[in-house]
Amino acid sequence: MVVSCFLDKMKERKLTYILVGLFLVISSLMLFPHLDSLPIRQWDEARLAVSALEMHESHNPIVVTFNGKPDLWNTKPPLAIWLQSLAMYVFGKSTLAVRLPSVLAMLTLGLVLIWFGYKIRRPYLGFFASLITYSSWQIIFWHCSRTGEYDAILLLFIILYCIFFWLYTQDTSQKKYLIYFFIFLTLAALTKDIQAFVLMPGLLIYLIATKNLKTTLRSKQLWIGCMILLIGFGGYILLREIAEGGYISAMIYNNITGRYGEALDGNNAWRVNYLDHLLNHSFKAFFALVPFAFIFNLYNENKHLKSLSVYSFCLALSYLIIASFAKTRWEWYIYPVIPLLSIVIAISFDSIGNLIFLRTTKTYRTLCFIILCLLIFYGPLSNNILGDNGSFRTYEKGDLVTYNACMKIYKDIDEGKIHLPSSSLYTLGDEWRQDALYYTNLLKDKGINVILVEGDSLPKSAVVFIYYKNSMQKIDELYKYEDIYQYNDSHIIRILDKKQ
Repeated sequence: MVVSCFLDKMKERKLTYILVGLFLVISSLMLFPHLDSLPIRQWDEARLAVSALEMHESHNPIVVTFNGKPDLWNTKPPLAIWLQSLAMYVFGKSTLAVRLPSVLAMLTLGLVLIWFGYKIRRPYLGFFASLITYSSWQIIFWHCSRTGEYDAILLLFIILYCIFFWLYTQDTSQKKYLIYFFIFLTLAALTKDIQAFVLMPGLLIYLIATKNLKTTLRSKQLWIGCMILLIGFGGYILLREIAEGGYISAMIYNNITGRYGEALDGNNAWRVNYLDHLLNHSFKAFFALVPFAFIFNLYNENKHLKSLSVYSFCLALSYLIIASFAKTRWEWYIYPVIPLLSIVIAISFDSIGNLIFLRTTKTYRTLCFIILCLLIFYGPLSNNILGDNGSFRTYEKGDLVTYNACMKIYKDIDEGKIHLPSSSLYTLGDEWRQDALYYTNLLKDKGINVILVEGDSLPKSAVVFIYYKNSMQKIDELYKYEDIYQYNDSHIIRILDKKQ
């Protein structure tokens, strides 16, 4: 592969170190500030956090539990939960431990893209690809990097196996890349099962198109890789089925047939138009450039870069087509498309940068590079750091603040910022939430017992946590009480007596 023309005498390794340093500064400003300031999120993050906490306490890595019972609703493999549970050994039972695996996975993804650029002797390409990926607000914040869910970890392993598969197709004598492909495919499958395999049709078509299918089928590394996948992914499924009968059938329905053929998880009324979401939300800073970048790359004289552009674009397209036919659609399901399309755009930026650098003198090349980066990346990256929804601010506004006020109170009690006058804290059963269960488990360790009751059966002198305004109105009709603490619509009160 050809050395990038605009490197001049600067060695590629030295340049890569500089780019890694720049990336670490930028990425750290987006990923780490206020990482644990917001409480655990309702739904997926809360469910994983509860399961990780219970696994941490039970020391059972095979059967994922929720509220002390085997979980047959969330039937995804437990790699993310394993990592969260391990993080609790280092950072304690905390919000930081729940979210750190996602943050580190996203940080590693950016470094992987830069390493890939270095590997193909185009350091700027990898640097641009990482920055374009990081320009997506959704990738950094919503249901991904800064929350304790599956998607950042899945992204890392998907991009890794895509990279090694492409490297293998460029030089099939490098059989080790085929083994690496299966290792990362196995890790992706252990993270989010069926979603790890959505790209397989696209990979197979590419293998046929590059006339590498026959060579691959004859390779012993293919069958070694299949054994790695069978033992790693299949082995876990078998162990879980042995430990808990009914797991396989529940997993097939929850994650494959039901999710693809039905609108699950309350997804009946609203389903994402993925193209619209990429254009106007999750990738809006760059998505409109994709068709122009792809066409531009077709005229690239470097056959490897042309091949990489076609490969990344076609994989992203095949993923979008398959995902769009599913009846259950959430915006985070298409996050793997974003790094793939970022590579397509980065190839064009790298080539344009090459042309600019060829036509400028040595004195102005660094200045041109800085200006180019500012023009392309300053807006979206600075927004993710200092914007209204950036990492230095909260991305909770309006109704979200009200909805999650109760979890902030739980978090503050756990961290000792709010002191209760009693070791028993009553709360209403009809207000109960998954994220509350996580904090309830933490409070038990601090000697605070959370008791679920009906609103009309609160004992005298009970310290009661009321989440919502309408519940508070009912309490106001039934009891005399004194306020102990209030945040937004959530209250901690002490019952004085029943009203006559």
